[in-house]
Amino acid sequence: MVSGPMSIEAMGFAGPFVAMLMAGLISMVYSLVLSLGTVTFMADNVIVGTALNMLAPALALLITFMIYGQSSMGLPGSLALSMG
Repeated sequence: MVSGPMSIEAMGFAGPFVAMLMAGLISMVYSLVLSLGTVTFMADNVIVGTALNMLAPALALLITFMIYGQSSMGLPGSLALSMG
């Protein structure tokens, strides 16, 4: 658990209810992007879904790094992100 100024409590979040609410909102955005790709751009839904599923873990890692300043996966050496 992270303590200090970047903890969940310090950022103003209030537990599992907010987590469920955010998960619902994020899944709605994910569905909207999927439907945008398939309906508006007339792309194959398998290709769009595969691309989004490849993008989602990278986005989660990026957001984790932006919030906590470190990689949650413990990437070794040159693969680890550095802030300079």
